[in-house]
Amino acid sequence: MNSYFPNPFMFPKRKKNCRRLFPAFPSSFPPIVRDRFLYVSSALNNTGEIYNIINPTTPAHVGQFNTGNSSFLSGLAITSTTLYVANQNKNMIGIYNISNPISPVHVGEFNGGDLNSLNGLAVFTLFSW
Repeated sequence: MNSYFPNPFMFPKRKKNCRRLFPAFPSSFPPIVRDRFLYVSSALNNTGEIYNIINPTTPAHVGQFNTGNSSFLSGLAITSTTLYVANQNKNMIGIYNISNPISPVHVGEFNGGDLNSLNGLAVFTLFSW
């Protein structure tokens, strides 16, 4: 079965024309940008990579992070100066202080509880008027 269209009756004539959106980075999950830095989860390397994208045509690798507890990083979310990192194999969320954006500091983690195989993150801020 074609993994891009789980329902075999969806677009049956177009299956052969489907391809991955990011064939060069099959193990990478959507990156996240804050200021001039791009944070990318590198699932198979168990690291988070940091790029300076001040010049978008020539991004510069400026750092990486891993606490040693990371396993198959599968999602990133940022709020203020906090970076949350989903660890799919360990069912936990790592918490990093990114006050210094090129040198994240691991400040904690929490278990995903009943969640299984965390895959992606989103942070929402609710305002009360």
